[in-house]
Amino acid sequence: MLGAPAAIADEPTPSESPITVTAAEDLDSWMETLAVPADERAALLLKLENGQPWDSLNPSATFSTEEISLSGLPVEKRTYADGSVSVTGVAASDSSTSIDALIEPSAQGVAVPFASISECAIAGAAGDTIYSNCYVFHGTGIVTLSFRADYITGGGTTPDSVSNPWDEANLLVGYSLAGESLSITRAAETSTLPAEIRYRVQGTLFGPFPTTMEVSLRLQVKDGIAQATV
Repeated sequence: MLGAPAAIADEPTPSESPITVTAAEDLDSWMETLAVPADERAALLLKLENGQPWDSLNPSATFSTEEISLSGLPVEKRTYADGSVSVTGVAASDSSTSIDALIEPSAQGVAVPFASISECAIAGAAGDTIYSNCYVFHGTGIVTLSFRADYITGGGTTPDSVSNPWDEANLLVGYSLAGESLSITRAAETSTLPAEIRYRVQGTLFGPFPTTMEVSLRLQVKDGIAQATV
């Protein structure tokens, strides 16, 4: 997402619905785009209305994985037991792709779409491949995270590396933002571990029994391969 983190409309009090009617409609449409059945979409919206978290925000929840394409952009789609889904990826070509509402719905009735995304600039030097301004993203419908970063896949003995994380942004639906941080966990790969950047976001679910969540979006680069993961 370009620019500053998305703003959220006036926060509801615990006695109010955690999302507006418009936001619920946007979420339903977003899930339909990602092939979530109608009955599961309704159940997920009811969970959110009742202040219950989705499995897609539970790091210990089980899921199935498939690779799909959204507007030509390859992403990893995870499907969880309660029907919730997530999409995660790295925009890593030298073309432009607009993923708009395929990654995020509107928040609390405030439309904040992903603009046309200018993807990585790719260059080569001394056997290395240099990726600049790459866009890393993760979306669950109710929590969307993104940032930009550079990385290098080394040729021969040069280790893969990451650098310059910036432009972090988040969009929360039904949650209030409690904290965020963007940092380089490991600048260069080792024999066993990838180079890594992590964007961590914490939030509190609106409702009579507030529930906290934490999501970490990571860019990992090792052995010439870059991937986004949570």
